[in-house]
Amino acid sequence: MKEQKIISKLKEGKEYKWNIKGKLINSKKENNIQIVYIENAFLSFKSIVLHAPLLKIKSIDI
Repeated sequence: MKEQKIISKLKEGKEYKWNIKGKLINSKKENNIQIVYIENAFLSFKSIVLHAPLLKIKSIDI
């Protein structure tokens, strides 16, 4: 239950912003879907830092 509250805060608030650093290796957009691949990605949010060797982000334009 607590995790759902945190996720909803991330979606609603503008002050809750993740920063992503890494090497962009591929990006493509088809119709209203964009897919981005980032190598050696570091995601940071306040005092939290996550590392992903390969990060795939899929976003859908509404």
